[in-house]
Amino acid sequence: MKKKIFFKLTIVLSSLLVFLFIGEIALRIIGYSPYSTINHYSKPSSFFEVNHNLGWSLKKNSCCRTFINNKFSFSHCTDSNGNRIISAINQEKIESDNLVTINLYGCSYTFGYSVSDSENMGYFLQELNSKAKITNKGVPGYGLFQMYSSLKYDVIAGKKPLIAIFNYATFHDGRTPLVNAYSRDVTSVLHPNLEKNKKSYLKYLDFNEKKNIIKSIKITELPKHFMFRHYSALINLINTRIDENQYSKIQSKLNRISYLTVIEIKKFCEKNNIKLIFVGLDKDSKNLLNKLKIEGVHVVYFPIDISKPSNNCAPIDPFHPNAKVHKHYADLISMELKKIKLI
Repeated sequence: MKKKIFFKLTIVLSSLLVFLFIGEIALRIIGYSPYSTINHYSKPSSFFEVNHNLGWSLKKNSCCRTFINNKFSFSHCTDSNGNRIISAINQEKIESDNLVTINLYGCSYTFGYSVSDSENMGYFLQELNSKAKITNKGVPGYGLFQMYSSLKYDVIAGKKPLIAIFNYATFHDGRTPLVNAYSRDVTSVLHPNLEKNKKSYLKYLDFNEKKNIIKSIKITELPKHFMFRHYSALINLINTRIDENQYSKIQSKLNRISYLTVIEIKKFCEKNNIKLIFVGLDKDSKNLLNKLKIEGVHVVYFPIDISKPSNNCAPIDPFHPNAKVHKHYADLISMELKKIKLI
């Protein structure tokens, strides 16, 4: 009896393995592949550190050389506050008194991933505005809630800007409430060193009826990639479909969270006499901008088609804007500031 059961189990398992093998081969033939990520690393060490309020932040007084897929990409430095420096060419200018203080909040687009300290939007904007002190608060991987929290901590620390510019792209919608697809990459791609800190929490927003609620989760408890996803096209496809299904089910919820987050930012800025400018960085951001404009938010539409080689840092990094786009952004924002007589 036991031999028959064992024999049947062997047949079932063998058939399953053959089916999975055939499925794997078929998927590869038609173009599917295992999950692949871009290999990012910096020398002499990572330029991120654990931040118990924001999840992670940039190391203070740090200079690094970052490599992408083992090819040198760019050099970058931070100041004593952990913000990307405005190139030394402008240091005397920005340390002067009685200047309009302008903070740029955003993710890797704002930070200037794959461009140098003298090629990012903060640098170009500073060059164009001698009566302003520009601070680049962009941090790779941030969503709207982390940007908002960063502004709040600046105000608490007595470093309130007169103008806060928030740079938004629709992929931030999933970052703010930590959807699975983004959460899986936080520790495996963005910041593998964070997982080593067992006491590190990441705050995020969830939506309950008509308001956002702040929640927190241990970094170690974030969703992980399925086992063998990096080796199997089949497992990668299953993992991807599950994440896409989750995202599609809560798409309207994600949009609502972003909208309510910006309304909170607006109220906070009004309370603290900060001029808010909200910039949409991709084509689909127009929908949110239209809603926010009705609520009295000052919006600027600057859609970047990052898929065009003329706009990105290809061939090493086709996912981030190049120096030309950063310069164009600075030109547009500078004109906007002058138009509304803020500079």
